[in-house]
Amino acid sequence: MNKNIDEAVKNIDYKRIMDKVCSKYSRYVDEDDLSSIRLHTLWQCLNKFDPERKVKFTTYLYQQLTFAIKNHLKYASQYIWVF
Repeated sequence: MNKNIDEAVKNIDYKRIMDKVCSKYSRYVDEDDLSSIRLHTLWQCLNKFDPERKVKFTTYLYQQLTFAIKNHLKYASQYIWVF
């Protein structure tokens, strides 16, 4: 399994898709959080992707990463820090 994630992280197509999605939200989400979300989402997509559903992996990754970042924004906005 580690070999799959290592290969996926180095894959140019996957990196390009993840960069595209993350660039849309870079103004709203911290870089460390984006990095964590993108690696976690990539790992989940590698484990859950079903090629029999006739969807390309990059399309699946794009949708899942967008959902994960939006979900992060939704829950991060619930915490308002008062100093």
